[in-house]
Amino acid sequence: MPSKLLDYIKLIPSDRFFLKTDGKNVTYMQLYKFTSDFIEEYSCLKGKNCALISQDRFSLALYLPAVDYLASSVFLQANDLDSSVVNNFYEKAGIEFIVTISKNNKIDIKSITSLKSYNIANGWLMATSGTTGSPKLVSYTLDRLISTAQKNIKRGADYNWGLCYDLNRFAGLQVYLQVVVAGSTLTISENDHSIHDMVNVFSINEVNAISATPSFWQKVLMSENSSQLQLTKITLGGEISTQSILDALAYQYKGATITHIYASTEAGVGFAVKDKRSGFPVGYLTENNGLDISIKIIDKELWIKSLRSNTQLLEGNLEVDEQGYVNTGDLVESIQDRVVFLGRSSGAINVGGNKVMPEKIEVVINENDIVSYSRVFGKSNSMIGSIVCAEIVLTAAGKSLDKKEVKKTIISQCKNELETYEVPVLLKFVDSIAINSTGKLIRF
Repeated sequence: MPSKLLDYIKLIPSDRFFLKTDGKNVTYMQLYKFTSDFIEEYSCLKGKNCALISQDRFSLALYLPAVDYLASSVFLQANDLDSSVVNNFYEKAGIEFIVTISKNNKIDIKSITSLKSYNIANGWLMATSGTTGSPKLVSYTLDRLISTAQKNIKRGADYNWGLCYDLNRFAGLQVYLQVVVAGSTLTISENDHSIHDMVNVFSINEVNAISATPSFWQKVLMSENSSQLQLTKITLGGEISTQSILDALAYQYKGATITHIYASTEAGVGFAVKDKRSGFPVGYLTENNGLDISIKIIDKELWIKSLRSNTQLLEGNLEVDEQGYVNTGDLVESIQDRVVFLGRSSGAINVGGNKVMPEKIEVVINENDIVSYSRVFGKSNSMIGSIVCAEIVLTAAGKSLDKKEVKKTIISQCKNELETYEVPVLLKFVDSIAINSTGKLIRF
C-alpha cells in the first residue's frame, strides 16, 4: 500500500480535475508538478516534524501532499487553538518546523527548538474540537485514515465532493483523503462563505457528493437555492442524525444514497449506517457484526474497539478498558431493533438532580412542522441547578404565526412526549443558530 499521498496521486489520470473553486481549477497533473517543485525547493523539511498552518482551505489542499511527502509527521494546526494549547502540542509532538501558507501562496518556514521528539513515523497529527473539554492531540498513520475509503480510481471519476469542513479537522481530512485515493474532484467552499454562496459554488461546479454535520445540513435545506444541488451521495456525521433530518434529505434529494457515519477524531471511523433510519441496528452489538470493529454498551455509554483508531494519544486522556475498548462518551439506548443516540454524557443538563439530554428535547421540538431546527441548553438556577432553555428557528410558515400560540404548541408537544423536568422553561425565537468550525451546534 502506498505510504504517501504523492504515491496515490501518481496513479490518477493526469487530466482529471483535483481542485475546483471560484475561478481556480487544478488537475492531478498540475498537482503532481506543483508537489514535485515544492519537494525540491524545501528539502530542509525532509524527515522533520512539521506544523502546517494555512489561511484558507484551497491553499492547504494544494500544499498538503508536498508537506506530507517530506515530513516525518504533519500537525494540521487548527486556526482557533489558543496559543498556550498550541505551544504545549508543539512540545508533545516534537515540532521542529512551522510551515505557514498565505493566500497568495507565500510560504513561510520557521525553525523552532523542540524540547522533546517522539519521532512519529509518517504521522498525521490533529487536535480534537474541544467542545466537551480541553482539546486532545492524536496521531494517525495514513493507512488508518484511509482504511474505509473507496479506492477504485475508475469509480472515483464519478464523484465531485463539496468541502464543507476545514481540512485541519478530522471530518474535512476524511473527505480530502477520499478524493485523493480515488482520484475524485474536490470543490472547495471557504469557511467565510455564507451557506447561500457555498451552495452556489457547489451547484456551478456540479458537486454531486457532500459530507456535513446534521446542523450544517439543516442550514443547507433552509437556503432558498438548496434545490439547485444535484446530489447522488450524502453523508452525515459529528452529531446525532435524527429521523427528521434524514427524512428531509431523502425528500429533497430523491435518489441520493444517504449515509450517517459514526466517527471521532480520537476513535477514527467507527461504522456507517445506510438504511436512512436514525441510530444503528442492534445487531451491530453482536460479536459477528461484519464491521471490523467491536461495540458494547456499559451504563448507556457506547464503547468501541477498532484498529482504525488513533495510533497515539499525545495529549489528553481517553478511558480505555483492559480489553482495549474506548469510552466514546456518547449515551445510547436500545429500543427494539435499534440503538439510538441520546447525546454526550458530558453535555447533560442537571435539573434538580435529573440528567437531561439536550438532543432528546431537540428531537421533540424539531418534530413540529413549523420548526426548522433548535438548540437546547441549560441556564444556571440557584434552586435546582439549571433550567432548560431553547433557541428555535422557525420555518417561513411558523414565522407568519402568532408567537404566543407557537410557544403554546411547542410546550404542549414537549409536555406530551417528555418528562416534566425536561420541558423547556424558556423559549426564544431566533433567525439562526451558530455552529462551530467543525459544523456542530455551539452548546456552551
